[in-house]
Amino acid sequence: MSQPKRILVCSPYSDPGWRWLAPAPALRDQPLEWEFFHRVEAGFLERKIHTPDLALMGTCRRAIQAVRQRRADLLITHDPRATWWCAFFAARAGVTVRHLAHSFNFAKLPRGLKRRMMTRAFASVDRFVVYSHAERELYADYFDLPRSRFDVKLWGVGKPDVAEPPEPGTEPEEGQYLCAIGGNRRDYASLMAAMAQLPQIPMVVVARPHNLRGLTVPANVTVRCDIPFPLAMRILQRSRFMVLPLDSSTVPCGHVTLVAAMHLGKAFVITRSAGIADYLSDPNTRRPNGITCEAGSPQSLTDAIRALWQDPDRIKELSENGRAFAQAYCTEETMVEHFRAQLADWNLLPQPEKLHTQ
Repeated sequence: MSQPKRILVCSPYSDPGWRWLAPAPALRDQPLEWEFFHRVEAGFLERKIHTPDLALMGTCRRAIQAVRQRRADLLITHDPRATWWCAFFAARAGVTVRHLAHSFNFAKLPRGLKRRMMTRAFASVDRFVVYSHAERELYADYFDLPRSRFDVKLWGVGKPDVAEPPEPGTEPEEGQYLCAIGGNRRDYASLMAAMAQLPQIPMVVVARPHNLRGLTVPANVTVRCDIPFPLAMRILQRSRFMVLPLDSSTVPCGHVTLVAAMHLGKAFVITRSAGIADYLSDPNTRRPNGITCEAGSPQSLTDAIRALWQDPDRIKELSENGRAFAQAYCTEETMVEHFRAQLADWNLLPQPEKLHTQ
């Protein structure tokens, strides 16, 4: 019997219970040994200095030491920062290992010296997994990398957990409000301007405090900051539909919130952006999943919200389309199939019998 393949996963996530795809049934019984390195603040300096993130740098350095000691067959990094530092420390230590950079997504691209350092480090990475076709083009050009090293895999996850009902009378009536959720590259200035023109429509915004700094929040908007994810999902599930305002026509952010909305059967109004274009309609049926508006235009956002709020049949149609899209292309199973195919290409697992491609 052959020895199990050793997979080491390094991420900036602090939750020690996060095991990525390791518990998935299709991988659980495979000859794979997993080891996870989560961001740990080891020592005084790592606890105190966050710019640069010494804790993440230390975690990546320890991960590369483990790659050498365990003779790992594959290194997987999540988030470009972990990819950068693991590649950097591997080069410094003379460690050679297959490197898969997953969840390779920038809310804001690096510049200057950081860009040059990342470009040099990323050259040693074997494969990158991104969540949109626009990102493949963008990152390949920006970091001078071959497009052939990039795989596009739509964000895949199970239906999100939703919090239990709170005390009666402590939450808005179901279906009688809108919601907006998330913090990365959001255009809440345009959203607040739009909601000021729609005083008859209530909205709940789940964001980070800095997202709303300096903005005037209209009386019909309730703000919730830094609440647990299942509670945010309950707000989303009970809303009439979701609004996802992005701050440019190219930004590749909002995938997590967008897919969660589709899994929960929620229609959405979203900024027209190349970074989320893959999620807006089924590539086979061309059925739309949401309504788009122009970037940076409060009036375009206002018009889209007003039109959808008044059209229950359209809401129902978009909700059904979005749920079908998520079930076809954005599940954990599709993510596992894609990952298994990559392992098979590298002869770390036998070729799977069936692949789901997108």
